[in-house]
Amino acid sequence: MKALRIGVTGGVLLTALFLAAVGAVAKPPADTPANAAAPSRALSAPAYDMRAFDMQDGEDTEGDPLVLPTLMGPTGAPFGMTPPAPEAAPQAAPGPGAPGYVAPFQMVPGQPVAAAPAKIEAPGPKTPDRFIVPVPRLRLEGESLSRGWVTWFTQQEVERPATLLIGYLNAIYVMPERSRMRVTINGQLVAEIPIASPQGATQVTAAIPAGVLRAGGNLIRIDMLAVHRTDCSIDSTYDLWVELDNALTGVAFAGGPVSPPVMADDLPAVGIDVRGSTHIRFIHSGPIEPHQSAHFLAAAQALTQRGRYAHPLVSIVGPDVGPTGPGTLNVIVGMAEDLRATMANPPALLGGAAAGALFQR
Repeated sequence: MKALRIGVTGGVLLTALFLAAVGAVAKPPADTPANAAAPSRALSAPAYDMRAFDMQDGEDTEGDPLVLPTLMGPTGAPFGMTPPAPEAAPQAAPGPGAPGYVAPFQMVPGQPVAAAPAKIEAPGPKTPDRFIVPVPRLRLEGESLSRGWVTWFTQQEVERPATLLIGYLNAIYVMPERSRMRVTINGQLVAEIPIASPQGATQVTAAIPAGVLRAGGNLIRIDMLAVHRTDCSIDSTYDLWVELDNALTGVAFAGGPVSPPVMADDLPAVGIDVRGSTHIRFIHSGPIEPHQSAHFLAAAQALTQRGRYAHPLVSIVGPDVGPTGPGTLNVIVGMAEDLRATMANPPALLGGAAAGALFQR
C-alpha cells in the first residue's frame, strides 16, 4: 500500500480536514458536466481549491477541483483566518465607597471584605429624663403577651411636652411584617412599633399627646403580638421574644429634666434608675451611734411605703455624696446646723437646735 498523499492549496492541512468534515463532496456526480454551473447553494468564489483523491490502494487519481461552500461566521461575515481585532479594554470597576460598588463574594472564612462606611443620617439614641422600666430586665416571650405597671409624674412634669422613648431587641425568628408592639398610657395608644430589630437594640420615639400624662400614677401598658418567621410548632412559640433596653426606654421632657419633687405626696415621682431601683441615701455628717440604726431602718421603711418603691436600695453616706443620679432620694439627717452645712438652699427651720430630716431627689 502506498502512502496516502493529499494536495492542498490556499490553506493548511488542519483547515482542509476541518472543511472536509463539515460537508465537502469528494467527487462530483458522474452525470454532471465538468463545465456545468455550480449548484445554487454553492458560492461563486471557493474558499479553498482541493484535488480529489482515491482512497483505494493504487495510483492517486487526479480529478476536477472541488467547490466548497464558504463558511459563515457567527455574525454573517465570511469565515477567514485573520485573527479578530482586540476588544476594547473594560472600564475599571468602581472602588469601595463609589456609587454602584458591590463587595465581592468572600469564600475564605475569617477574612471578611471591608464594606463601604455607612452614612449616619439620624442622631444617636436619646437618654430618657425619666426611666420607666420597673425591673432590671423586662422580656416579653411568646406569640401574645402584655405587661403593665404604674409610673408617677409630678404636676410640673405633665405640664411639659413629653416624648416616649422605647428601646428594644427581638429574636431573629420574629416576622417583622406581621409582628407589632403597642404602647398605651392611661388607655390611650401612644405608639405602635413593628418588631424589626434582631441585630441590636433600636430606639423609637413617639410624641405623647397633650393631656395623656396625669399628675400622680399613670398606667403604662405594652402589648406584644409576634408571628414566627419559619415555624409554627408549639416549641417554636418560645423562640419568640422582645426585650426592652432599660437605658433607652423612658420619657424625655422638653427643656430637659424637671426639678425634683418637694412635697411628700410626690415621693412616688422620685422614680427609678436604669435597673428599676430607687436609692434612698441617708446623709449623715457624724458617726452613727448604735441606737440610731433602728431609726434609720424605720425611716427607710416609712419612705418605701409612702413612695411605693418596689426595689429600694438603702445606704448611709457622708456629706460628700457627689451628684445625684436618677431615681435617688437624699435624706439629710442631723441637727439644724448640720442641715445648713449640707444643703445648698436650706429651708427655714423651727429653732436653731431642732432635729429634722429633709429630702430631695
